[in-house]
Amino acid sequence: MKPIVVRAMVACRLEDLTDMLTRQPSTWMEPFLRIAAHLGDTQGTALALKIGRRPPATELPRRVHIAVRPANHKVGAATARAVLPFRWHTDGYHTVFALLDGRMVLRREDEARTSIVIEGALDPPKWLEDLAGSVIARRTASETVARFLGSLEAAIAEMGRMAQTI
Repeated sequence: MKPIVVRAMVACRLEDLTDMLTRQPSTWMEPFLRIAAHLGDTQGTALALKIGRRPPATELPRRVHIAVRPANHKVGAATARAVLPFRWHTDGYHTVFALLDGRMVLRREDEARTSIVIEGALDPPKWLEDLAGSVIARRTASETVARFLGSLEAAIAEMGRMAQTI
């Protein structure tokens, strides 16, 4: 398993972000995960071709799923951070990990902002298990996770704008 770490800042209170990521069914995240995996796979495939590696020709149905477990403590106004273990599975992508097993570390930056760090170990696709392939797999995983966090950040910002107009 190869490690990765990706960071972002979200305009959301720690308590609200923790609630969103754990208490609601995780299926609400799947469109963001699919978009991120598709964009990551596109970049990973381009990188593989650039260094002379050709992805497998087979096309399989593409699926994503994430299971986020709750923090092991109550998150409230006095809480400075929360750690949420997760497992992110994908199927059918050429260069995106089959599994990212990790944790989301949420840290209160101020009353309205929370930093989120996603760190974990990935299982690369079988055809990327050599040295050159591991570079492709790590870059693709980092790009995929960064795209997911970008989508999550945009969705939360939009929810905040909508709440202000109501």
